[in-house]
Amino acid sequence: MQMDFEKLEDAKVLDMKEKALFNIRLHDALVGGPGAIVEIFRLTATLAGVVGMIALLNPALVAVLFLLVGGNALVYGRIQRTKTLFYQDIAVYNRQFGYFRDLTQDFRNAKDVRIYKMSEYIINRINEYNGAVNRVF
Repeated sequence: MQMDFEKLEDAKVLDMKEKALFNIRLHDALVGGPGAIVEIFRLTATLAGVVGMIALLNPALVAVLFLLVGGNALVYGRIQRTKTLFYQDIAVYNRQFGYFRDLTQDFRNAKDVRIYKMSEYIINRINEYNGAVNRVF
């Protein structure tokens, strides 16, 4: 990804980048996408076979099956929209929290944290982000 130098430290640009990359990393979209497409085709073929067998036995069961599948699709779609909005809301906090997590896990920063007595500040900031994410929940 290429970006103008002056935008590298712009919080809005970094937030937009995190929102775009968060769902890709969370759902493993680049690797799992083709597999999911194959799975959809496999399940469609299985459903067609089941519907065919049930139609031979009782056509009313096919109608019930379609109603159940349709209801399930509506509920699943609503859940997915809610999850997408939720992940978009917390993506910004994850970027900010990740900065402090990396800061505390990198041993090269330990000396600076001790010398400048930054540990209390870092802990307070991490607690702020935890509180913000809990409010989103």
